Amino acid sequence: MILCGLIVWPAAISAAVRGPYELYARPIRLVINRLGKEDADFKRVCELMREGRNFRYRLHHPYRASSPEITEALRAGCCKDKSLWLAARINDASIRYVYGRARPNSPVLHAWLLWDFGGYSWVLDCTNHSKPLRLDRLASGEYVAMYQWKKGD
Repeated sequence: MILCGLIVWPAAISAAVRGPYELYARPIRLVINRLGKEDADFKRVCELMREGRNFRYRLHHPYRASSPEITEALRAGCCKDKSLWLAARINDASIRYVYGRARPNSPVLHAWLLWDFGGYSWVLDCTNHSKPLRLDRLASGEYVAMYQWKKGD
């Protein structure tokens, strides 16, 4: 099992920074750029996180995310798949899809969402958690973001 967690979000990360994962970002961009409203309900997000947390863990490709439709049909996916599924289901244009290190010394990368709601930023990681985690309540330096995608990138 991949240990995943949360991240202290460095404000300097820019969508203009491109790297090796950009090759595999097409499915992410398609979903993120279709996100519509910006008024997702917190209770509904919690329900979706519990649902995604119950999906079986399935790694099908080390870099590419499955479509939300495939993840839902299989009720299984890796962190990339579950995060993309969750973004599509929440349908909130403020969501950022984040890819990075769960811990500074972690040898593996992890995907999660960052969501702005109620004046706070929330980490949505249904691979490892069944509820949103408020970013400002996390230990400083615990997680490192490397890439992000948001609507319009």
